[in-house]
Amino acid sequence: MNNPALLQSMFQRAVQAFQNGNMDLSAAECQRMLSIDRRNTAAMHILGSVAFRQGDHERAVELLGKVVKQDPGRIQAVITLGEAQLALSRFSLAAINFRKAVAARPDDWGQHYNLGLALRGLGQLDEAATVFEKCRDMAEAEATAPAPWNALGDVYRAQGRLDEARACFEQALRISPNFSMAQNNLGLTLNALGRIAEAISMLEKAIAMNPQDPELHYNLGCSLQDDGQTLPAIAAHRQAIALRPDYAAAHWNLSHSLLRAGEFAEGWREYEWRWQTVQTADTYSQPAWTGDAAAGRTLLIWEEQGLGDTIQFIRFAPLLAKQGWKVVVVVQKPLKRLLDGLPGVEIVARGEALPHFDVHAPMLSLPRLLGVTADAVPAPAPYLAADSARIALWAERLGSREGMRVGLVWQGNPTAKVDKGRSIPLACLAPLAAIPGVRLISLQKNEGVEQLDCLPAGMTVETLGADFDAGPGAFLDSAAVMMNLDLVVTSDTAIAHLAGALGRPVWVLLQAVPDWRWLDGRADCPWYSNMRLFHQEAAGDWDGLAARVAAELSRFK
Repeated sequence: MNNPALLQSMFQRAVQAFQNGNMDLSAAECQRMLSIDRRNTAAMHILGSVAFRQGDHERAVELLGKVVKQDPGRIQAVITLGEAQLALSRFSLAAINFRKAVAARPDDWGQHYNLGLALRGLGQLDEAATVFEKCRDMAEAEATAPAPWNALGDVYRAQGRLDEARACFEQALRISPNFSMAQNNLGLTLNALGRIAEAISMLEKAIAMNPQDPELHYNLGCSLQDDGQTLPAIAAHRQAIALRPDYAAAHWNLSHSLLRAGEFAEGWREYEWRWQTVQTADTYSQPAWTGDAAAGRTLLIWEEQGLGDTIQFIRFAPLLAKQGWKVVVVVQKPLKRLLDGLPGVEIVARGEALPHFDVHAPMLSLPRLLGVTADAVPAPAPYLAADSARIALWAERLGSREGMRVGLVWQGNPTAKVDKGRSIPLACLAPLAAIPGVRLISLQKNEGVEQLDCLPAGMTVETLGADFDAGPGAFLDSAAVMMNLDLVVTSDTAIAHLAGALGRPVWVLLQAVPDWRWLDGRADCPWYSNMRLFHQEAAGDWDGLAARVAAELSRFK
């Protein structure tokens, strides 16, 4: 039989212990209450709050869910349940509970704030911004409340409203100068605005405020790498990993910095963290290849990234065939015809039925498995070949007009994240057209061809017709045309890898801090001996780079 007086006494002791921070005593009193009355909502409420305070969010959700089901009017239980769901990234459920909390406590800016966090987690940025704007206005009377400004700035940054985001973070820091999260977010926003040096300074200040936060060291490492400071970036990523050994994003970005520095052995090992961050691996019942000898077995290699990556790394397939493997390679469907004919290699398009195989490997794990170093990349170019009939066809179409034939590509896929800063406005390459005896021939497809309609005065670029690479197979005409050119000049696109793999002379025009595969400060390329690399001297300065390339082209023979 329940003893109301005894239960009330236990309840008061549980509340007092909770308020004093003695979670174990509070939980013990609640358990005693439940031993008397197993459906006691007050005890479950406090016990759920204890679990939340102790970081046991699953237990908190279980207990508080029962409380809210029994007594939907317990708004504080609804709020704590939402907070536990938020901690577990169950944003939809959290949003439902925070909407209830906002309805019950419309003047409490904290509940609007919680709702905004749930909406941000759901990716509902427009509504999140509206909620945080209201939260900011409600909290503005409290001069000590920087969190709404910081949260609103985070949403603005995600929306691409970078200047508004910067203003929010600066206001948060005016309210609370030691708010390391706002300092961090301001650094990330300055980075996105291209103000890298300021971003680095802000992130260093954030670390000084909170040196044990691995995310701050990680973000500093990313900004340092964006600034071309590879060795300091490596140190920052290592510090992030020291603080959180399973920090997948830090391992992944450390791999890029190590590879850029030419530290291939460790870089390729760290590159395996991609499966826990940005990529999803193919799954097969057969085991993964560990680098052991062929012993008469069949190895399946599968593509995993872009077309250019496949062209670059398929070089290892014939090498493995020479080592005794029967090699099958899964490639993107558009590349099948281009890559057919590699010696000892069976090419299968993605989605086609697979033959028997014994072990498998993702394509960009092959350098690690084969022990590739920056000083000795195997399988030198050329390792691809163009179709001889197409070569002859394009020789006839290009004609015998005198002049150095220079193929030109300036634009990558503008929707790809990796294209940021890589593509070149075609008009910037006008100095190349001014060189006597040079014929510029467009190899550009899809995005970017519209720039041919607004060339600067005096600039001429030949085009190859609507049927150029218009079929289902990618780069078949491009490869044949390249075999009839004297030089290919290209931005960092798949065309660079195609020209390199064909063994054609190719110059690649790179942003100031390019992709890891081009390494730091190299004018030559370990992947392709027939390739020269030209780097911007300052971020965004394509005009200066084009002038240097034109000077080199005038001397090219």
